[in-house]
Amino acid sequence: MKLAEEGIVMLKNKDNAFPLPSGTKVSVFGKNSAGIVYGGSGSGAVDSSKAKTLHDSLTAVGFEVNPELEAFYASSASGAGRPNNPSDLDSGKSVSLETGETPLSMYTDKVKSSYSSYNDLALVVLSRIGGEGFDLPRTSAEEGKHYLELDKNEIDMIKHVQASGFKKVAIVINSGNAFELGFTKTDYEGILADKIDGVFLMPGTGTTGVMALGEILSGSVNPSGHTVDTYATDFTAAPSFQNFGDNSKDNGDLMLKEDGTSAGFYFVDYEENIYVGYRYYETRAAVEGETWYQNNVVYPFGYGLSYTSFSYALVDQDSLPTTLTTEEFKVKVKVTNTGTKAGKAVAQLYGHAPYYAGKIEKSEVQLVDFGKTSLLEPSASEVLELNVNPYYMASYDYKDQNGDGFKGYTLDSGDYTFSVRTDAHTLAGSTSFQLNLPSTIKYEKDPVTDTVVKNLYTDNKERYLDSDYHLKTLL
Repeated sequence: MKLAEEGIVMLKNKDNAFPLPSGTKVSVFGKNSAGIVYGGSGSGAVDSSKAKTLHDSLTAVGFEVNPELEAFYASSASGAGRPNNPSDLDSGKSVSLETGETPLSMYTDKVKSSYSSYNDLALVVLSRIGGEGFDLPRTSAEEGKHYLELDKNEIDMIKHVQASGFKKVAIVINSGNAFELGFTKTDYEGILADKIDGVFLMPGTGTTGVMALGEILSGSVNPSGHTVDTYATDFTAAPSFQNFGDNSKDNGDLMLKEDGTSAGFYFVDYEENIYVGYRYYETRAAVEGETWYQNNVVYPFGYGLSYTSFSYALVDQDSLPTTLTTEEFKVKVKVTNTGTKAGKAVAQLYGHAPYYAGKIEKSEVQLVDFGKTSLLEPSASEVLELNVNPYYMASYDYKDQNGDGFKGYTLDSGDYTFSVRTDAHTLAGSTSFQLNLPSTIKYEKDPVTDTVVKNLYTDNKERYLDSDYHLKTLL
């Protein structure tokens, strides 16, 4: 449960709607609320027969849960629910997954009339399965949709909730995969973003982790988790979506030999090069501008809210090196709780490497290190030491793009900027500093294993995204 207390992410808290007091009357919505996703498949599977439930989590902190709605979702009167993890997603067949959400037509008058007695909070649970041994399909059971966005029944449910007079509405994303959350920021197909007060990210919880959700909603635990992916407005607009096999048809990602016969296995072609996740969004935003970023990113990589606030400052900046070398060094960051509640903060250190047009590809920023404080009382401070290993900033120059006669991991000469951030996009106050590298550094061996680094594939005929292509004709 401790891991869930540290890892659940609060993504939205409109007008400080949370935390909530003991005695709050809650109506929990969503067929999957009766059987949340506890884990994945394969080695990520969880025996849920004795696992704690969402109801256990809410009642343990003194909330009162709508029993009529709870019984409705637990019964067949609300539908069959989501299917089990399919066994044939890695078979090459075109497979779609259903969310199992209850159609609005199944809600009886008795169920609807129960809302008024439990109308302090509507807690809407949206679940997605995933796991070892199968990749998620790019299509869903609903025409024109993919699996990691709202389906029609979920849209209808959220609109129904917003029209039913609840004092507050919160969304719980119970999924280990990133999910399209544009509807929490901008109105979407009748869903009013302004009428969503809170959004909480709760991936697979294991057998006891769900108990942390009630603690966070009630404020007995201050959320301190941060996202480990970028939550985009439209997944299909990213090049990685286009390149992730053509599994919308049978054997669409089957590898073929040059003569057209089957090679007997499947593949994903990473044509997007290094531009995956935050490296894509932050790099493209550096050229397209902030408006593009806000239209395309809902919650950045490394994002997470708290019930308190923090300030960040560099400590002993004079002790930092004046130039960049192969030597590791420490960056000291003083974090101060400037709010009124005890909480934990995460400091993230990102690096920006010099980029030269037409040369080695570089993302706009790259995570170097991060750290979390202990529980800080109001006005208390803690100094975090973040480690900088210059090797982590190196780029693999597989075709000697910088013309130095070397193919391998390289640090180009030039100015390197480091900055403490609260997420991949947001600076944490005035915490930037710059180091110069006067000449190129070549890593001929892996610093950990002492293995010689060399190209293993020199006949690759694929086209990869470079900055010119990515900025001019990406989509």
